[in-house]
Amino acid sequence: MRFSMLFHIIWMALWVTTPTQVHSQSDTLPSKKIGKKDSLSLIIDKRPRNAFVLGVVLPGAGQVYNKRWLKLPFAYGAYVGMYYYMQFTRDQYKEWNGYYQTAVATGMEVEVRPDRLFNAKQIKIYRDKFRDDKDVALFLTIGVHFVIALEAYVDAHLKNFNISEDLSFKAFPDSKGLGLAYALH
Repeated sequence: MRFSMLFHIIWMALWVTTPTQVHSQSDTLPSKKIGKKDSLSLIIDKRPRNAFVLGVVLPGAGQVYNKRWLKLPFAYGAYVGMYYYMQFTRDQYKEWNGYYQTAVATGMEVEVRPDRLFNAKQIKIYRDKFRDDKDVALFLTIGVHFVIALEAYVDAHLKNFNISEDLSFKAFPDSKGLGLAYALH
């Protein structure tokens, strides 16, 4: 029994390690180099990545790249709105910081509005609120910027999407069972 097993192991080792010569048929046809453009790139005329990068680098450039001129005023309107919101929160912070500096320097209550006197502790609460609002406005502006660039990215993806009314779906009997067919135009 041991001899038989040892014989099979040696035979397998020799069979695996014995060099063999393999002959194959050589190709006589000249090889053609495949170009960089595939069939999908011939259909799609806008690259979504380019639209996103352009939108990140220059505000509204993704919409211009996609040739969606009507979206450009909305994009710049969002930027203008965020600019004014940042200005408002910055001005409010500066105003309340001035009140706080005055209250700390004098040690007395400061008249913030007519008939309203605030001490330094009350003013500090408002000042900190407007500082937080100023920071939120900055992050919202950055978010709006990336949302506009993301919109250009999605728009470039959907630019060649088929919205034809003729999206047909047909079921037909088959000898092997039920088969389905659909047509893409």
